[in-house]
Amino acid sequence: MTPISKECIILSILFQVTEAKLPFGSSINPPVLRRSSDITFDPLGVAAVLGNPRADLSAARLYVQSDRKIFRWPHTTMVGGALTPVKTLVDHLAQHDSIHPAVSMCTRDETMIPIRSNTVFKELRVNVGNLWLRDVINFKPSKEEVADNGDKMTGWPGNDIAIAYVSRVFEPPASSSDPQSSSPMVTIRKHLITMTGVLTGLLLSTGACFSILTGDVWGAVLFVFYLSHWTVSTMISYTQLVTTTCPEIRPDETIRFAVYERPVGIGGTVVFKGAQQDLERWARTTLQFRNTTLASTLHWAWLVTGTLSAISSIACMVNMSGKFQLVFLGVLAYSSLAELWLTQSARAIQRKLSESKHVSRVVVLRGNQTRTKAIIRGTLSPEVGESCSLANLDWIGLSLLPKTPIFVGMQDMLRAISASAEPNEVATAVIAFRQSCYNHGTLLDEKQRNDNQLVDRIVREVEETLKEGHSVLPTVTEKLFKHNQAILSLA
Repeated sequence: MTPISKECIILSILFQVTEAKLPFGSSINPPVLRRSSDITFDPLGVAAVLGNPRADLSAARLYVQSDRKIFRWPHTTMVGGALTPVKTLVDHLAQHDSIHPAVSMCTRDETMIPIRSNTVFKELRVNVGNLWLRDVINFKPSKEEVADNGDKMTGWPGNDIAIAYVSRVFEPPASSSDPQSSSPMVTIRKHLITMTGVLTGLLLSTGACFSILTGDVWGAVLFVFYLSHWTVSTMISYTQLVTTTCPEIRPDETIRFAVYERPVGIGGTVVFKGAQQDLERWARTTLQFRNTTLASTLHWAWLVTGTLSAISSIACMVNMSGKFQLVFLGVLAYSSLAELWLTQSARAIQRKLSESKHVSRVVVLRGNQTRTKAIIRGTLSPEVGESCSLANLDWIGLSLLPKTPIFVGMQDMLRAISASAEPNEVATAVIAFRQSCYNHGTLLDEKQRNDNQLVDRIVREVEETLKEGHSVLPTVTEKLFKHNQAILSLA
């Protein structure tokens, strides 16, 4: 070996040693683009597991199937739909009390409304078992209109009153044999509800088939998991995993009232009227999971397939081809919009059938300038009818009116008028109320004058309400005119 060769070898060794000791050099990797085969988390896939209260409500309707005699609620693959099974599965793993996680899932959207009632109950439950009551509670208030001089042209929203005669609150409104269930509106809507769920399955099946045929393994895994979850949901829709249960109620047809005053920002009053047995059953009814082999199998299959769908929507989304990503996102968007339409259709069917089976009758009285006008209309207006009349509602006893002689006399007058439609009896009741409350004399203090104005206003509101019926108006008006002349002669 020549000296030059030895020197080259020594220099090479020294160069390698020096390079190894430095913190830089050949260890720096050149920048490269991320390849499509790398496993990452796609932000768009997170949409499937976002928190969505409507997804929880849809799952609760799937389990309860309160309208199963008319149509079957399809649980659509909406945004956040895969998160509900995951949360319920976690509840199973962390549950230590006696409440079944499926029941907890069905009560996430439950609302307890505070009431004033002549029963022992202070709250009533609104959940998926009596969802049609939400429309009663959330009735549209009247609009405020004020004249140029500041006077009220129409009533305030706070004086609106909705009256609902309720019966068999948690029972299905009707069956498929009911004539109203064959009406064109109901028939079209329930068929469209069925087709909405079928279309979801067809979209998932198409995605699964084409993913398999094109060799897209990640897409095939995602669509197969979602298709299996949809299949289990469809099987659940043909049964009822969560049922309503109630202890034995003693039969009692005594009419009771429950008054719900809406928040100040919304305004208005909702009065529920019904038999003691019906209101008590409403207050004491709870949800219970059907602990059978079939129900447990379907429940756990729904949880497992839903959890796998949630995992695959994140892990598989980025590895799918672009066209299958668009298909999956399209299914999420379609299902989310379809759920809104399904909710509106279900409520429309419930309202139609509940009215036809006398499960409920709802009257909304808007445009009341005063609270007394709302009470008078709720008692005497022809549009209320006997079933929704508030003649026997003790407003003072429920602390909804102050206990003053004027309001006590007003309640007595309204009961007397409701008990007899004879013109003479009506006029006598109005005159008796005015005589008992009206202060005579020329030297009246401000409070007495205000009381007289209130009495005059109540009598005027009674006359205006009676004009709607036209049956007792002539005789009543004549007697009131003569009585007014007598009052003026004494003043």
